[in-house]
Amino acid sequence: MNCNKLAKFVILYLEKKVNKKYKKEIEEHLKNCMRCREYLFFVKELLNKKLTENKNNWEELKEKILNKINNYIQKLDIRKIRLKKGLISILFVFSFVSVYFTKIQIKNHITKYFHLYKDYEIIQNLDQLKELIDYEEEEYIKNE
Repeated sequence: MNCNKLAKFVILYLEKKVNKKYKKEIEEHLKNCMRCREYLFFVKELLNKKLTENKNNWEELKEKILNKINNYIQKLDIRKIRLKKGLISILFVFSFVSVYFTKIQIKNHITKYFHLYKDYEIIQNLDQLKELIDYEEEEYIKNE
């Protein structure tokens, strides 16, 4: 195996994805070629560094995602609380307005039909007066 061919297979070799034939050829070439050993060492270090960075990046990414999820949940909770407060406020206002208009309607009803109440009292008084007059007439007739 020559150096160019080894350069093509070095990553596969490090990931242990080459067959036994190529593995044996690569190992024999590495025994004899200092430049390829250095190249292999360089690629190995680079891959280890990438893996370490990826792990760090993964932790950072995971933390960012969890933070965003927590922020979103907090915003949802705040929205739910605001919605509940808004609904309670609307119900309170609606109740107040309903009571106010009911009082106005009762007042209008009383003022509208107050003359009927007065007439009823007058009629009651007239009936009592008539009874009184009838009683007086009977007494007068008896006395005559």
